[in-house]
Amino acid sequence: MPFGRDPSLTDLLFTGLVERVVALVSRVQGTYEFEVQPLREYFAARFLHETAPYSPVGDEKRGTRPDRFDAISRNFYWLNVTRFYAGCYSKGELASLIDRLGDLIRDVDFKHLSHPRVLGATLLGDWVFTQHPKSVSEVIRIILDGLGLRFLLSSTSRRLSNSQPFTLPEACGRKELVERCVTMLRMNVPSDFSLDILDLLRANSSRDELIPLWKSEVLSVTGEVRTNWIIYGLHLGCTPFLNENELNEVLSDERFSSDRLDVLLRSRHFEYLEASSERRDFAIKAFLDREVTVPPGNRNVSLIEDFGCAIDASRYAVCFQHGSQAPLQVVLKRYMGGGGPEQETSQYLGVDWQGAAECLTIIEASIQALKIDSSKWASEIGPWDQFVSCVSGIYGETFSVRQLAVVASGIKSSTETCTDSPELFDSEKSLCRRARYARLRAGNPAWWIRQFKEISSSGEGMLCCQLYFTWASANCISQTLEYPNDFVAGLTEIEWIAFYRAVEQSLEATRRHSGDSRIEIIEGEMPLSKCSLRTISLLRMRANHISSSVLYDLCIDHLASADERILRGFQSNAIQCLKSHPENAGKHLEILAAAYEKGSLSPRYASHHYSSQDLLNEVPIDLAKRIVETADRYPSFLVAAAENRCRVEYAKHIRPVGVIAYEEEWFS
Repeated sequence: MPFGRDPSLTDLLFTGLVERVVALVSRVQGTYEFEVQPLREYFAARFLHETAPYSPVGDEKRGTRPDRFDAISRNFYWLNVTRFYAGCYSKGELASLIDRLGDLIRDVDFKHLSHPRVLGATLLGDWVFTQHPKSVSEVIRIILDGLGLRFLLSSTSRRLSNSQPFTLPEACGRKELVERCVTMLRMNVPSDFSLDILDLLRANSSRDELIPLWKSEVLSVTGEVRTNWIIYGLHLGCTPFLNENELNEVLSDERFSSDRLDVLLRSRHFEYLEASSERRDFAIKAFLDREVTVPPGNRNVSLIEDFGCAIDASRYAVCFQHGSQAPLQVVLKRYMGGGGPEQETSQYLGVDWQGAAECLTIIEASIQALKIDSSKWASEIGPWDQFVSCVSGIYGETFSVRQLAVVASGIKSSTETCTDSPELFDSEKSLCRRARYARLRAGNPAWWIRQFKEISSSGEGMLCCQLYFTWASANCISQTLEYPNDFVAGLTEIEWIAFYRAVEQSLEATRRHSGDSRIEIIEGEMPLSKCSLRTISLLRMRANHISSSVLYDLCIDHLASADERILRGFQSNAIQCLKSHPENAGKHLEILAAAYEKGSLSPRYASHHYSSQDLLNEVPIDLAKRIVETADRYPSFLVAAAENRCRVEYAKHIRPVGVIAYEEEWFS
């Protein structure tokens, strides 16, 4: 207390703070502490700032404001104190603060961590540098230099966990951050990274700001690069708000593609699709070839949309999970929020463009089919046969028709043996019944060998191999694998993409209903060494956990050069092996890097998923450092996991602030 004051006032003051203000509590008699943690952190920061000594030339002292910032900013536990402390800096001191922040980013112990850049971004958001605009630009340059944005996104991306992208106020670097994001997108970064950047860009811009910014970028490029920017526009929320003239301008540089069609579908521009015969025909063919599907969500009244829903096998496959006495249409609305054509088609009476009548026939057939009980769809071939015959009668045996037939063959019934259709390629017989008969030959190697030898066209080969990779037993595969391997290896790149997608969708639609038909693959019992990577990747979709590892070990030396679909399938194996087999870490990382570069997307919550299974928390520290040192080569969830491993390691060696203060005699 100051001289001349009654010392007993101290007791009265603290009693009032405890009993009336409730800022302090006394849990131990004679001692006091803050009830609210931020209050304690604020007063600690304020005290550190105000008691820091002045250190003039010739009378140097330790424990100055820069010294104290160095100490508390390097301790994760003192993050909020650091924020309050930086907020106490005056305009003339900001240059010193920026200098110390730069030193922290370059520190040998922190160069593997996102902490310095997250701290810098947080201080920007706290308005610390606002009083000096030049300082704002300088901090943005420091935290986003080199791999800076990569580190920021790997720790704050909402695609990785429950976190949200960081945001900056208008006067605190938001403009510079947006410019940096756009610059990165111009560099054609991998898809996984681009989604993180788009999340960040959307969080820091309004729609009114984004649309003109996006339009200027998309119209400045052509071809595949423009297609990428059109996809960016979807994720930014721009494309749904384009009018017809704007869509024409954006799509004017080249012919339609399935990627651009997918953006229009997900932006719900069905009227625009129907307004042009070229776009209509392209969309119908894409639906039939399973290149695109109608996205879920609130439906428009559109003939094209209803047609796409009508021929989507996944909507009928819901009967396998929810077989009941209710009509399939009711089950669809209950569990999928709709997903099928409405109960009548009177709204389409005035539609007379070429091909509309055929689409309408399919829609009406679907409406009638969906009135059948879900339990019958799950146990009888009849409902499937009737609808598939209608579609194939108009459009032939397209990918979507084969998809429906393969899924239909998975019904559970002891009486639907379809012995009247024993020849898979007998076009005089029902396709669904032929597929059902083939499914029941899952363990008959001789039958499959005969079918493979009788293949005379690409369509027949696709059908036979799709059924084979969906249903064949492990024993059958071990005796017949050479036949489908030859066919799959000979597919063109376009055919292979379509075939892989078809098998993937067939397994997804039937797996739960068939009791999860994963098989055990024993290397010595199958001619795996002679198989192509394509065949092995298809087997992996059927393999159980142990067998999946066997297949990964078999092709590990060749995976880095594989295509995106194959790499995506084996991505989880590579991650698991980083921990279980670190001696081959170089190969595992090359595979993950290749998958990332070729556009393979991480699972939405991959970081949370793998950390909860403790798959990445115990990787060797040298391996974790290797990942973060080349963070631009790996997916965000892997960078985040490696960075967290480095953080845990560094935390073991953090010097407590109290120890530093004592050794440097801050308060002497």
